[in-house]
Amino acid sequence: MLKSKVVIVTGAGQGIGFTIARKLAAQGAQLVVNDIDPSLSEKATTAIHEMKVGNVIIFPVMFLMFLLSGKWLPKR
Repeated sequence: MLKSKVVIVTGAGQGIGFTIARKLAAQGAQLVVNDIDPSLSEKATTAIHEMKVGNVIIFPVMFLMFLLSGKWLPKR
């Protein structure tokens, strides 16, 4: 269902964010996860990798905020 999709899940280290990330991974999504606490991101990534369902990568919070801000886009 989501095999060709890449999904960014913020707050994926615990709670609702982690549950959403697990469910998306189970449906085949490729995940980009982050959390304000990098150790929680790592634990979530390990847990999802153990499910053996898809790819998961971690983006540091500041880098993800930079990407989402659009400041890296060329000026028009």
